[in-house]
Amino acid sequence: MSRMFCPALGIPEDPVSGNAHAMLAAYLFDAGLIGAPTPGFIGRQGVQMRRPGRVSVARDLDAGGLAAVRIGGNAVIVSEGRLAS
Repeated sequence: MSRMFCPALGIPEDPVSGNAHAMLAAYLFDAGLIGAPTPGFIGRQGVQMRRPGRVSVARDLDAGGLAAVRIGGNAVIVSEGRLAS
C-alpha cells in the first residue's frame, strides 16, 4: 500500500497515483527489493481516504537493468477540459 502527497500543487493527497507507483517500482528494483524473476506487482492506494484503488505495475528489463515501468488500471473521469491556443 502506498500514499502520494503533493500539497505544493494544491493536491493534499492523490487517491490513486500511477506516477507514484512507477517511481516506487524503479526504487524497489534499484534497491534490490524486487528482482528479475518478479515481473511486477499490484499497488493499492487511497484506502485511508476511503477512495481505494489498484494500479498494476510491470517492469521491462534490458541487459539486467530497468528499461521501463508500465502502469495500468481503470479510472473514473472527474473533470474534463479543453486547451485553446
